[in-house]
Amino acid sequence: MQDFQFYVTDVRYTVPTVMLVQAKDAVNARLIADQVVKARYHSAVEVWQDDRRLFIIRDPASADQTPAAPAPATAPPTPDSA
Repeated sequence: MQDFQFYVTDVRYTVPTVMLVQAKDAVNARLIADQVVKARYHSAVEVWQDDRRLFIIRDPASADQTPAAPAPATAPPTPDSA
């Protein structure tokens, strides 16, 4: 068994969640990552081994769950612009 680190992007949090995974090889790690990214709020999984990123799996369906960005702030009108 080999050790892999999964950095899971969850739209509810600002930092990735780290999962430590053991798999037979990178192919099996990819199969596990495919399942992880299908979870409700997971939008991506980066798979690392020995300080090297192997691949990223993205879930295109998760784009619908991403919270909307706040509207940019606007300055109040100045007295001379009224």
